Amino acid sequence: MNLFEGNIVGWIGIGDYWGPIGPGNTFFRNRAMGTDRFDGFGDHHGIMVEYIHGPQYVIGNEVTGGDLYFVIGPVEHPDVDYAVEHEKVVVHGNNVKGTVIWDPVRPQTLPASYYLLAKPNFYGALDWPSTGGDMALGEGTIPALDRWQTGNYIPSPAETALTLKLKGTPANQAIRLTWAVNGDLPVTSTWRIDYEGPGSTLLPSPITGIVSPTRAYPLTGLTNYAWYNVTLSAIVDSTSVLSDTVRVMPTDRFLYLPLVMRV
Repeated sequence: MNLFEGNIVGWIGIGDYWGPIGPGNTFFRNRAMGTDRFDGFGDHHGIMVEYIHGPQYVIGNEVTGGDLYFVIGPVEHPDVDYAVEHEKVVVHGNNVKGTVIWDPVRPQTLPASYYLLAKPNFYGALDWPSTGGDMALGEGTIPALDRWQTGNYIPSPAETALTLKLKGTPANQAIRLTWAVNGDLPVTSTWRIDYEGPGSTLLPSPITGIVSPTRAYPLTGLTNYAWYNVTLSAIVDSTSVLSDTVRVMPTDRFLYLPLVMRV
């Protein structure tokens, strides 16, 4: 079982020629340009599936050159009914040179990803997802292609990590929370605040459903001179995808230092 997602390649091929492959391989939101060719395989192909044990999944891809190409099976494997196995291949939502082919029994929609909950930071200003059967054929790009074209082949690990930084400022019976994220979260994401310490008379923990654009929140009704552990979490589809924790003590005592200016 393998997921091959979001790539731009010359061609895609899968088969049981040298033994069982999969089952459960998924090709999703890739672009096959049909530009690569091996002599033994004849003409250029976009996505080729041959001699397979099902199920296999070819979903939401772009084929800009070649075709979707299927071989049911060779006679040298008489123990496998490849006609039956061929029926187990799910082909859905692929844009083949301008024509999107949908499986009539499945919804004509595609998720953004099968493994990512949000746009990865390394995409930067690029649209995400940028390839797929529901996108303009051949127009989107991916960071790997941009790096290849500019000669910056290997990205820095620091460029790929989506991080959350939470800050808590003490106030009288309150903590003022502010935070920053070095990337984009889905517009449907929300924030959740959990805190440990004497209960708030105004805001019981956890506080949920804080809308995605929010970057500041006051915790009020707290107890002065008591420590609070406050955790902020980004929630996508009921799952925490980012979190950070601070330890803060509310107080009504603040130290002000006089400023002396020399004329």
